[in-house]
Amino acid sequence: DKAKEGLLKESGGSETSFAKTSLGGYEGRELSYSLPSGGSGKARLYLVDKRLYVIVGAGPESAGPAIDRFVNSFKLQ
Repeated sequence: DKAKEGLLKESGGSETSFAKTSLGGYEGRELSYSLPSGGSGKARLYLVDKRLYVIVGAGPESAGPAIDRFVNSFKLQ
């Protein structure tokens, strides 16, 4: 998946998990990754028609709950 690889390359991160997810009836993927600084990140990718939606949150380990709230706030209708 080129979007996943590009995100990891740009952030310098290492994949920790990559799984199927869905939102609003659309299938997507959720990527969790660790950062070289010791933090972590989460991204969700959805391909809807011809549009790719990418929601990314990253920060120190203590920001985990805030990252989850952020990526969970995205809606597709």
